[in-house]
Amino acid sequence: MISYPIVVYHTPEDDGYFARVPALLGCTAHGKTPDEAVREALAAQELWVEAASARGLSLPELAVPAGAELTAWITAPSAAPGG
Repeated sequence: MISYPIVVYHTPEDDGYFARVPALLGCTAHGKTPDEAVREALAAQELWVEAASARGLSLPELAVPAGAELTAWITAPSAAPGG
């Protein structure tokens, strides 16, 4: 399976995590934990790739080698300084 980098953000509004695959337009997922968000993003990524392949679309070349994992964790402060 082709794998693309996944970026995970904490979403304080729902106290969960949002994951997106920047290389695949609209490929997003969410979960209660970072690990769950990544698992869901991997499933969404697989479906995205299957759908694109079925339509004869070319896939982005930015991929992670088979067996490797690349996940970026982004943490934002809960409140702005002085706010």
